[in-house]
Amino acid sequence: MGFKRSVLSTRRKASPPIAPRGVEGEGSYEGTRRYNAATRRFVESGRVDEAARRAAPRDADEAKSIERAERAGAARAKGEDPALNKGRLRTRTKRST
Repeated sequence: MGFKRSVLSTRRKASPPIAPRGVEGEGSYEGTRRYNAATRRFVESGRVDEAARRAAPRDADEAKSIERAERAGAARAKGEDPALNKGRLRTRTKRST
């Protein structure tokens, strides 16, 4: 019986503690707020066009490489997230009577 107790007590110790209030899981509301605020500041700063120019392919070889990478990624994708088109899909599927 001593063996069972030691195994059970070890299992209890190994289980993860209960998260304190305010701790978020994978979807962090605070992280989302910070990201949205930083994105808004970047867009309002007027540096978007400059960043887009810097990110553009430097030559035809780089453009082809980027295109191949996009195709490879798309080939593994399950398709576009329907939630992205939720509003558009509703308007397209309505039938006039």
